[in-house]
Amino acid sequence: MYAFFDVDGTLLSFKSMFSFQEFFYRWEGQAAGEARWKDFRERFAAWAREGRDRLFLNREFYRSFLGRSTQAVRAAAEEWFSHERRRPGLLIAPTLQALRAHQARGQVPVFVSGSLMEILAPVARELGVEHCLATRLEVHQGRYTGALEGGQVIGQGKAEALHAFLARQSASAAECFAYGDDLTDVPMLEAVGHPVAVIGDTRLAEHARRHRWRMLTVEAEPGAAACAS
Repeated sequence: MYAFFDVDGTLLSFKSMFSFQEFFYRWEGQAAGEARWKDFRERFAAWAREGRDRLFLNREFYRSFLGRSTQAVRAAAEEWFSHERRRPGLLIAPTLQALRAHQARGQVPVFVSGSLMEILAPVARELGVEHCLATRLEVHQGRYTGALEGGQVIGQGKAEALHAFLARQSASAAECFAYGDDLTDVPMLEAVGHPVAVIGDTRLAEHARRHRWRMLTVEAEPGAAACAS
């Protein structure tokens, strides 16, 4: 049996993609890196104000990886997480407790995220998560081309990645759990027999109540995961 977890906003209390991007620009070079991060941040803020959807924003995010060495990104990701793991409140306590409970029952947790596989690798290792369904990028001669390899793992793409994984494992979705915090996680949550809405998005909360899904309240004190019908 598997338990699928969205990562950013569900397990991690921040957005791993943007946190890593800020770190990488500064890791590359002091003043120049700071200027590139400022330009990147302003472009994304402008697109957000224009109402661009997450598919567009993620595609543009990964275009910024054009020419980056895969080896450098992997090394930076390890260093990035070695800093982030000391951040207070890094992990959302009720969701972490749910993940640990699944592991204690012998159920296998799986990350499902639009974030990059290389960024999530140290997070997965820290939590003992073996399987990670995340964004992969095309590589040519050891460097990223800025293009996606396969589809985006967002919205319906998460459900498709989940079904493809379960087909490879010859497992039934009806027996599985899934955790997500955003309305875009609905296709993934609808794909399993035991959806759990991690409440932060009011629209997701309304959807969860209509469909009588379990809800995990992130306001709960650490160690006091609260599930409600």
